Amino acid sequence: MKYTVLALLCLLPALLFAQAFQWTTFTSTSNVVDMVVSQGKVWTATSGGLAGYDPVSGTFDLYTNTRGLAMNECVAVGTDARGFVWAGLGDARITRINPTTHDVRQVVDLANDVFEINAILPVGDEVFVAANNGIYRFAYYRVVDDYRVLEAIKVLGTFPGETRVTSLAVSGGYLYAGTASGLARVSLSLPQLNAPAAWTTFTHENSSLPENNVVALQGYADPANLLNIATPNYVSSLVDTVWTTQLLPGVVDFADEDFHWAVSDTNGTSHVWHVDAPQGQWQATGDGLPSAIRVAVVRLSGVSMLVLGMSDSGQGSGGLILSASPGNTPWGAPVSAPGIGGNFITALGVDPQGKLWAGGSGSTSGVYVRHGDTWTNFDRSTGYQHPFFYAHPTSFAFDDFGGTWAGSTGNGVAWFHSDSITYFNNFDWDTAGFANVGGTLVPRLNGLNDSPTQGKYYVETYVARDAGGNVFISNLETKTGYSVMAASRGWMAHGNNPAPWPYFLPHGVSLQATTYYYAVGRMLADPYDRLWIGSGRNGGYTFVLDTRGTLADTTDDQWSAFTPNERRDNVTCFDPIDKEVLDWTVDHQGYMWAGSISGAYYTQGGVPGDPTLTHFICVADLPVGHRVNAIHVDAQDNKWFGTDNGVAVLDKNFNWIYVFQTANSVDHPSGLVSNNVLAITSNPETGEIWIGTADGLSRFTSAFVSSGSGDLGSLWPYPNPFHADGSQHMRVDPVRLGGRFDEFRVLTMSGRLVRKLDWAAMTDPGSTGGWDGRNDGGEFVAGGIYLLVASSNDGKSAVGKIAVLGR
Repeated sequence: MKYTVLALLCLLPALLFAQAFQWTTFTSTSNVVDMVVSQGKVWTATSGGLAGYDPVSGTFDLYTNTRGLAMNECVAVGTDARGFVWAGLGDARITRINPTTHDVRQVVDLANDVFEINAILPVGDEVFVAANNGIYRFAYYRVVDDYRVLEAIKVLGTFPGETRVTSLAVSGGYLYAGTASGLARVSLSLPQLNAPAAWTTFTHENSSLPENNVVALQGYADPANLLNIATPNYVSSLVDTVWTTQLLPGVVDFADEDFHWAVSDTNGTSHVWHVDAPQGQWQATGDGLPSAIRVAVVRLSGVSMLVLGMSDSGQGSGGLILSASPGNTPWGAPVSAPGIGGNFITALGVDPQGKLWAGGSGSTSGVYVRHGDTWTNFDRSTGYQHPFFYAHPTSFAFDDFGGTWAGSTGNGVAWFHSDSITYFNNFDWDTAGFANVGGTLVPRLNGLNDSPTQGKYYVETYVARDAGGNVFISNLETKTGYSVMAASRGWMAHGNNPAPWPYFLPHGVSLQATTYYYAVGRMLADPYDRLWIGSGRNGGYTFVLDTRGTLADTTDDQWSAFTPNERRDNVTCFDPIDKEVLDWTVDHQGYMWAGSISGAYYTQGGVPGDPTLTHFICVADLPVGHRVNAIHVDAQDNKWFGTDNGVAVLDKNFNWIYVFQTANSVDHPSGLVSNNVLAITSNPETGEIWIGTADGLSRFTSAFVSSGSGDLGSLWPYPNPFHADGSQHMRVDPVRLGGRFDEFRVLTMSGRLVRKLDWAAMTDPGSTGGWDGRNDGGEFVAGGIYLLVASSNDGKSAVGKIAVLGR
């Protein structure tokens, strides 16, 4: 393998967002953590971004990192007097958004001083932010046309310095702050609020506050001196100096309208409460709900509607519930923006029809399918209650009959076929056709048996397909029993039928004694139709299975076994190779690649004809990351390495050509949604690269990774190398290209547009035809490698490279 320095090929400037490289983020915004109503629209802070819901049109306006947010995790939301919506983010940054013009401003004043934002409250022309270390008072400055910190309030009266402030409210001319130490207030008539003596504190010891831990506050316009306070077990009202307290556990939010509203959350069940008079008794209304944590009121055409913000839970996804008359009627289902069901993406695949299959983990674990621009989600929130949907998918395999197979962590395999789903796991004893003994997918610790009351052990499955259309299933946690199963192409051709599957157990190999030597995981079918079965989490060996073309007859199977570290190259591998295989792939040149906890490695000389002669070269110069969770080969034979710290791309000549990290990266900023990359796939026809992360799904679009299918082939520039000094003109060979393009672009390797030309200019053999080596500004470019992209209006494209020799 070539050892290269990143230099020109790896440095990605901020201009990465140019036309050549386009990023789009897809997240779920159903997990509501905060909510505010502004100009008839309900804005929610969610774990997947900022979402604005218009109750009239029923549409959502979404903001993510590729639409202006500094990051996607929103933890608080507020407004200001100029109509901007403030999104408080998980790293304590703030993004201000004008929902009318979509103007975006980044508020950076809290950088390096705050790590948590808990509440955002507008007060006149100012905005107060509750943080982990006090309160920050923002004022608008016309010179910069933005808000800046006017003062930091770090000591609230007698409370300890830099006390965490959980909530804010205004009532009767006072600013109130809720903390774990009690309640504090200051008069807004004072010019400065950061003097400790200006604050009055209320605690259980010195007042009628029932508990010191204040979790929610609400000040009211009518009456103007009413404040409602929630502590873990009580709701208290303060009017002037008069306290009224009611035992009401779990209240987390208040709202203000003709009635005063509150929402509580205890033991996974939420209730809505109301009171119709100051210091009155709170009354429950409506049925119990899961995961309601925010309440607000929106007025539409003079009619008040109650809005509940729901978080994702084990019972399904959250979102918004709107009710004109809560009463005692059942609440409707929550609504959320269309998109993926969850943000922790663990598996990806593109089927032969071009549909994207994504597997997600968390409260909304399941399978999310994108066809065109439409998402269809299979999870608990859409009515799928089978145990499969309580474990996240691990992998996808596509059969020859339009079916999709999905493995999972713990609950077996789901087969999506003919608009139905068939499950294979240790829960379903009556599913036809897949077990030769006992009717279950999971092997028993004491051998297979047919008793449904014994040995229902954890089963983690991975799926893979070979060239013949057979689908293999591996089982991670098995000490004794069958480690691999296969659904043959012939079995699938007849649908779900009683014919048993072949089951495989390693034999004929010499293994050292180990408790979990059959614990297997990721699989790969190589060009020789052999199955490479990587060691699972608790395993000891990687296995190679050769069925010798007789899938149903396991007696002639040939097995070999090894640990990757036994086959490592001592020159390139500085550290031992971990036993667990996180991902496998084979590139277009026949090299087999594997990712592990300790990096990546590949086979010397391609896929070995004899597995016992396997020799692994370590990727010693991986630009980013240490743990390689995913490796994907695109249509141009680029290798995409998804790591715990970003993405690195290796071309077919073993040069690192791109490195992608989030926008926070100093060296490699991009639109990548998270550096913790878990899965990668691509659509070769469209050039879309899909990157699944722990915080959402990123789509990278570039002509450089498309297959160039259709009439266009590869670009053949001449002369190559090319002198950019005015003495030569670079053209492309129209005959070898094989088709006509509409636009021709010259770009740097980092994606910056250098020059745009057309078909006539690039194919004209005359003295002025072709590219003269100048950029759009008329200056000769510097020497180096440049990318060439030819594209037609109907979506076809071709790519090439040119070596430019500077003056």
